[in-house]
Amino acid sequence: MIERKLRVMMLAPTTYFSDCGCHVRIYEEARALVRRGHNVRIVTYHPGRDMPGIPTLRIPRIPWCGKLSTGPSWHKPYLDILMYYRALKLARAFRPHLIHAHLHEGALIGGRLKKRLGIPLVFDCHGSLAGEMTDHGFVREGSFLQRFFLRRERRINCGSADFIITRSGPVAQDLIDRWGVAGNMVEPLIDGVDTTLFRPYDRDEVRKASVALGHLGGDAGRRSLREYVARERGRNPYPEWIRSHGGDNARFNSRDEANPRTLQSAVRSLGWLGDAEAAPMLMETLRLNADPKTANLFLAEAAAEALGRIGTPEAITCLIDVFSKLPDYPVFTRWYGDHDALIACHASPVHSAIIEALDAGGFSGTASIVPDLLRSVPTDMDRALLSGNDDYETLVGRVMRRSGRGPEVIETCLAILGDPQAKQQADIAKAIATTHQAWGGKPDSLNRAAQILSLVCRDRSYEPRIREILQKHWNLPVDIPRVFDTGIPVVTKLPARHWVSFFIARTLGNLADPRSVDMLVKTLAESPPEAASGRPDPLGPGVLFIHDDLTPCWRAEVAWALGKTGDFRALPVLIKTITNFDNSTDTRYAAAIAAGQLADTAALTELRRLGKDYPEVSIRRALLRGAN
Repeated sequence: MIERKLRVMMLAPTTYFSDCGCHVRIYEEARALVRRGHNVRIVTYHPGRDMPGIPTLRIPRIPWCGKLSTGPSWHKPYLDILMYYRALKLARAFRPHLIHAHLHEGALIGGRLKKRLGIPLVFDCHGSLAGEMTDHGFVREGSFLQRFFLRRERRINCGSADFIITRSGPVAQDLIDRWGVAGNMVEPLIDGVDTTLFRPYDRDEVRKASVALGHLGGDAGRRSLREYVARERGRNPYPEWIRSHGGDNARFNSRDEANPRTLQSAVRSLGWLGDAEAAPMLMETLRLNADPKTANLFLAEAAAEALGRIGTPEAITCLIDVFSKLPDYPVFTRWYGDHDALIACHASPVHSAIIEALDAGGFSGTASIVPDLLRSVPTDMDRALLSGNDDYETLVGRVMRRSGRGPEVIETCLAILGDPQAKQQADIAKAIATTHQAWGGKPDSLNRAAQILSLVCRDRSYEPRIREILQKHWNLPVDIPRVFDTGIPVVTKLPARHWVSFFIARTLGNLADPRSVDMLVKTLAESPPEAASGRPDPLGPGVLFIHDDLTPCWRAEVAWALGKTGDFRALPVLIKTITNFDNSTDTRYAAAIAAGQLADTAALTELRRLGKDYPEVSIRRALLRGAN
């Protein structure tokens, strides 16, 4: 079958050609059509340079628009009117079979020409019109102008073209899901690179070059990185790859096509260079890769990190807006390969990257996403054992304190925990109650409130009220049986006494207020050791535990908190705890660390004596380390 040779009029309402991804796409598509024997003419604005091989027709020169940059501008409406008449004149002479319109402005012009001349129209959609205007700071989120351009965008997306092609799968999916475009009307056409102009370097060489440019900078370096990211960001193997690599199979080696390091390095380098000119592209990239169903989440991580380093007001607004719209964090952890039993244990890398960016810049305008921040904190209770290195909880705590709503979060937690002085905020209470089932159980609002309080509260004025909560909870009765006949030891529900006491003791340790010492000493001395209720049969499945008491070993956190207070009055009870082997290993280890922090000359001698032949290696090392 002989392919019909077409005359194609391509509309490019931009300053074509300059060094950016949009213009590379226009040029490469035109060249591809010419190579297949089609006759192409490009109609564009007057600024820019002509590229070889493609006849380019421009609107009349406007003296005050000689340096018009890419992106939205109030000059564009009259430039588009001029471009309409320039294209109409060309169409009457050239008699095109097809109009190929880039960008929404091109589709608007092309729609008028289609109606007037009856020529079929293909719309080449590069992204969102209103989204780009918002990202550039041209219109404000929620403003009348933004709503106007959203309505205009809907009319263009849904009513002007005979067919739509997009630069990436996420853009195509957005047109279908958000704008209601029929699925058979849209097809992604991924950007390509002419390898006769661009040598296809090994990806590792490109990664190394990207990292080097991130250190060297310069206009040429920033431009090269922008062009590379613009070309490559649409290459997304993950929606297809994840179908056969879900769960424990979500892995790849360094040479695999799915390995994300090269593109991540280029995006991060734009952040290291503080390239504000790249911010709109990175904002669009983050927005288009925030849905795990269609996204390259590795690219989203890097884009969030880069936007945080660039730090323009528009970039920070974008980070906050995207965070507020992210799906629940287990959706992300499953995408990254977590087993279903563990998806609530781990923080989402995309959530983490955005929060880290907001924290690193010290930005305070995060009040609107405080409920989202709360919901994003992993709810699996096994994480409570990682207090010293839980970076996600540390970051969330700092961002919430800086948001201005820290006191509201603290008061809501205290109210849930039974403080009669405290008053709840409805949106915060609802977020605290949102938890996910995982291996360690599903915490109720009481346990969750104690967890959140431990990561947010650093104000000593709350110490008496928090101390009162620990005093009320540490000796509550527990009627939850330890079940050993299911193959894996489980509990039927999470024990409030253990978890609330654990997190409240941690909160008091973070406050490090000497007023807590008497009550903490009393609690550690009077609460029964973990083995007081017996030990499981070592020949049964209970051998995984060394005592019948439920976990966590909350008394370990009491011992840790005593070390944080810096008060020597805690030394006797800590030494007694270390020498009583009915205390759990966790509790004795925490007591050894705390004693080493507080030890005077006499206590140092005792720590050396105990450490000399202590039977458990971890505690022996802690004792000797504290004594030196």
